[in-house]
Formats: sequence, structure tokens, C-alpha cells
Amino acid sequence: MTKTPYSPLKPASPLEWTGRTDARAGFSRKAETAAKNPLFVARTVLVYLLFTLAPGIDSSGLFAQSLALRVTGNKLYNSNNQVVRLVGVNVPAMEWSNNGEGRVLLSMDASYGSFKSNHIRLPLAQDRWFGKASGQSDGGASYRQIVADAVAKANAAGKYIVLDLHWSDMGVWGSHIGQHYMPDNNSTTFWQDVAAAYKNHPAVLFDLYNEPHNVSWSVWRNGGAVTENGVTYNSPGMQALYNTVRNTGANNVVIVGGLDWAYDLTGASGTYALEGFNIMLAAHYYPWKSKHGDGTVNEAHRATMVDVAKDKYPVYVGELGWGDWINPPVENHPTWFPKAFSWIDDNGYSWSGWSMHPGGGPAIITDWTYATVTASNGKYIRDRLTSYPSGSDTQAPTAPTGLWNTGKSSTTMNWTWNAATDNVGVTAYELFVNAETTPRVTTASTSASLTNLAPGTSYGVKVRARDAAGNISGWSNYVVVTTNATGRIASENATAAPGPEILAYPNPVTATLRIRVKDLEQATLVNLHGIDVVTTRSDVMDVTHLPAGVYLLKVQTKDQHRVVRITKQ
Repeated sequence: MTKTPYSPLKPASPLEWTGRTDARAGFSRKAETAAKNPLFVARTVLVYLLFTLAPGIDSSGLFAQSLALRVTGNKLYNSNNQVVRLVGVNVPAMEWSNNGEGRVLLSMDASYGSFKSNHIRLPLAQDRWFGKASGQSDGGASYRQIVADAVAKANAAGKYIVLDLHWSDMGVWGSHIGQHYMPDNNSTTFWQDVAAAYKNHPAVLFDLYNEPHNVSWSVWRNGGAVTENGVTYNSPGMQALYNTVRNTGANNVVIVGGLDWAYDLTGASGTYALEGFNIMLAAHYYPWKSKHGDGTVNEAHRATMVDVAKDKYPVYVGELGWGDWINPPVENHPTWFPKAFSWIDDNGYSWSGWSMHPGGGPAIITDWTYATVTASNGKYIRDRLTSYPSGSDTQAPTAPTGLWNTGKSSTTMNWTWNAATDNVGVTAYELFVNAETTPRVTTASTSASLTNLAPGTSYGVKVRARDAAGNISGWSNYVVVTTNATGRIASENATAAPGPEILAYPNPVTATLRIRVKDLEQATLVNLHGIDVVTTRSDVMDVTHLPAGVYLLKVQTKDQHRVVRITKQ
């Protein structure tokens, strides 16, 4: 079955990107032909005046919204409600060079062109953004302009760009510039500026910090003192950095890397998960990760580190490449890459190959002509990117609706649902039980039976659709049913159970939902497709960003799970 990575992207007009080209103010350069158009000039001047005379204006309405991404459940969707997978390459140099070695825009042309990427990841350095690095005398203006030009190029091509905080400074401007255990207080200043500059830009995603490592999950999430090579500095933690982005008014998708150099997602998707919305988790994958003693891939270990997150969040393999110089032996590239891509594509993960720089190992290209790729790394990445069909079926089916239990016994359940629709045709439905990651039943019909169940046991069931091109729909509604303790046949579609009194108010709610219940551990708001949209461990839940409609509030206390119906206005 052919795997399809992304939905067709509507190219954005150069008239649609207006805003700040650096962290201060201004407007981006347009195509030279557009600049000669009087209508273009008039509109550009108007936008410039809006931003200079009224800097507090929310710029989100001025951007082309056709590309805007959001997270729903474990997938990315664009504003046309199509599932989107990001596939592309990293374009490094801006982390170690004040001008990206003059290659950033050229590398983007090759990435979007002959490599057929639908996005690039752009590593950045917080010190260079503000002009604090050696050799900078303009306060970082020229550095920020390169980033602005890169964003404009992505937008004009109808593509995406991930702005990645790659290098920090352990809290001392102009010192220790490089990759560190964790972000520092200056990283907060960086994201205040960057998020304000590109808030709600439809082509931009934010990657909070490249590869956190060597700290506890508590410090990863909540921050604290970090000691590294004899230097102690304060890290704000990932939750505070996320909050910094949101406090600017930016609703862009935020990418958050786990521990172990952005590989371990156990805490990030579990006990130490961030509170918020539009969150994507990042795991960087190289052959020295999750391997047996002989170097071959240890798929079971990889599943415990990365796949543990896949049902809760979209997963972004933000760096992918083959090298053999770290912790050898490793599996050789002819067998490692096919396994890696099967794992990524089968799970629907987004990914970005490392790296589009001949000196940034493991390199994809051998020189700056971009024509020749490395045999052990670049060949596989380019071949995979160009293998995805870009002119055929790239649209996912709609989610099935109306999942219903039509009968049950002590060991079986019968299910039916309403058919999904697809631009070409639905080929299969997959029925999942509880938290299982593989379907119990795959069928072409809109009904199925579950067998060999345990008597008197509750099972949560959901279904999704798949088409011939491998595009996967969102989830149906989620239904919990308990098998009979005897052989009696019955039907059941209830989810609530008696338990402690829950007060959730106001209901209907427009902005902030307050939850009052004894021993609250976690509350999750679920839409009628069975998809988790907001999760919190506090007694306050922000639902401002959610569309109006009916939701189910799942409340987990020390002793019970309860469900409350919530109306969002």
C-alpha cells in the first residue's frame, strides 16, 4: 500500500504575507513583479502603517489562512480539514553562522524543488537572533532578515517551515553558544520575540528546544537549576516556554522534544505532559537509538520510547539520518533505512531528514550543487521524499460517525457505524479496542464483531477509515461497553458510572471551565469524534480556542472515572 504524506497545499499569494520581517517591525519583500503592481504597493503601505502606528494589532487576520495547521487528537489538519504530514529536511547553518553561510534560501529551493519536501526545519541560535554573537554589529537585524526571507519563501511556495531553537547559551549572552542540556532564561526572551514576530503565521511552526537531555522529567517540564560542565544556570522548563509562546497570542503548532536528546517521549506523553493545545511531540531517530547489542534495530524498545505517544499526539521525527560514528556497532544503511521509513510511514509520523549541508553530518548532499547525494544517507532520504505521490490521491477520508453497539454477550460484541466518505473511495475500516495500537478488526463493511472477550469487562472501542493510497481518517466517536457477566444478549451504549459529585461550571462555557471534584487527577475534554482536545491536571481548563459544540469532559479522580456533558458556546 502506497503511503501518502500530505494533503495538497494551496500556494499562497505573495500578497498574503504581511507583517514583521524581524523581531521589531516592517514588512517582507515581495516578488519583484508583484511590487510593480499599484494595488500591491497600496496594500503594502497600508499594512506597514498598521504595524508601525498600531503595533498592538493582532496580525493573524492578515495571513493566508489556507495553510494554517492545527492539532486534533494525534494528527495535524489544515484549515480545509485535511490531514497533513510534514516530510522534508533540516537546513542547518543558522545555528553556527551569522548568515547561514549564505545558503539557506538556496537550500530551501532545492528542498522544496527536486527533493519535493513540503517543509523544512530551520535551526536557530538565540544569541545570533539578538546580535550577541561574535562578528555581529547590527543587533541581529541581518540574521532576522534571513529568517524572514525564509518564512516568506515557504509561504509563497505553499509550504511549511519549523523555526527550531537549536543553540542556547546557559543564560549568559554571547557565551557558551551551542547545544545544551536545556533551554535557559534567555530562551524565554528568544521565544517572546520570535513568537510575537510570527504569531499565527500559517506556514510557521515553533520547535521549543532542539534536544533536551541529562535532566529529570520534572526539570524538563517545570524548570529548575541545571548544572552542566561546572556551570549552573536556570532552565524555565518546557511548560513555561510553551506558555511564553501562547502569551504572545500565537496559536501556531508548538513542537516539543522529549528527553534523551529528543527521543524519549514517555514523560512528555504521560505524567509530565504539557498543558495546552496544538502540541506536537518530537523524537529524533538515528541508528544508535534503540538497538540490540549487535547494532540491529530494537523495535520493542523504540515502541516504549516513541510509539507510546502516538495515540495522544502527532509525532514529528524532527531529525532522521544514518551514521556509524556514535556508539557502534549500528545496523548498516541498506537495511536500517527501509525499517525506519516503514515505521515512520506506518504510524503516520511527520519527519525531517538531517541534513541539507555537505558538512553537517550525517549529510544529505555532497556539495552545494545539490545534485549529488551521499550514498549512505542522502540517497535514502531523497528517494523516500520523491517516492511520495504528489499528484495523485492525497486526501484522507472523513471520520466514520455514529459508532454503536448493536448487541453483546459475555464474550462478544457487535458494532456498526456510518460510512466515511473519500474523494476516491474508502477501502477499509479499522476497529481499535482500548489503548491498543493495532486494529482488532479490519473490514470493508460498516459493521464488525469482536470475539474472545472477557465476561463482565469494559472495552472502549473506536473506528477509523483508510483509502487505497494509505490516507487515514480521524477517529469516530469513542464508546465504552461492558460484556455481560452471563450469556444474556443485550446492547449498551453508556459511558458514565456512579461516583463522586462533579461540578463543572459555567456550562455552557465560552472561555474558562472550572472543575470541582475531590481528588482530581486529570480532566480531559473530548469532542464527539472521540478525540482528546484539551487535557489538564488543574481545576481550570482553557477552552477559548475550541469551536462551539457539545463535548464530553472525562474526569479522573483517585478512585473513579466520570463523564460530564459540556456545551461550548
